[in-house]
Amino acid sequence: MYHEPRLVTLGLNPGVAYDEILSRCGIWTKRIAEQGYSYCFTRSPPTDPVVWRELHGTTSRYWDRLIKFAQRWLSDPNADVQDILNFELYPWHSKSLTAGIETPAYLVERYIFEPIAEIDVSEVFAFGAPWFKVAGNLMQTRSVRQKMAPSKVLGDSDSAYWTMGLYELPSQQTLVVSSQSGSAGPPGEIRMETFRRVVNSV
Repeated sequence: MYHEPRLVTLGLNPGVAYDEILSRCGIWTKRIAEQGYSYCFTRSPPTDPVVWRELHGTTSRYWDRLIKFAQRWLSDPNADVQDILNFELYPWHSKSLTAGIETPAYLVERYIFEPIAEIDVSEVFAFGAPWFKVAGNLMQTRSVRQKMAPSKVLGDSDSAYWTMGLYELPSQQTLVVSSQSGSAGPPGEIRMETFRRVVNSV
């Protein structure tokens, strides 16, 4: 049963494309064609773990981390994929990104932040360093106001590799950007207390 999202997250890109599920004749593509894009929900790693596991031998690490983050942030151990609305900055599949992600600010504003404004959440969580550049570009257009400049997170033993920044969107929602060395995902359990404290302090 799907309902209003309780958490909005922003990632970088959806990773590798697999012909078996994403090509014109792929399993998920056929489902979308039969049911319609807006009605087909079994077309992602967490919503169709059986097909995903057949290809990978395991669940999606990225989505496992997002769901755990949702449970911790919402203080609800039952929170699941249906509670998360996830956007990607570069929404095309790729095996690896060999250059910086460059997405024009007006596209991000129109196709990501304007729809998010309709969702009843106070914070929007962006994971990965490229989101700092997006926020900076939107500050130049005055679409975003800085609440906390990007800075190393204090109180963490490995803070040299963890940066956070907070911004106010036109919707008055707070954009929380978090970047960790070697990861474009949310903070894990040991960093959650620090993460929450930084967000709540601004």
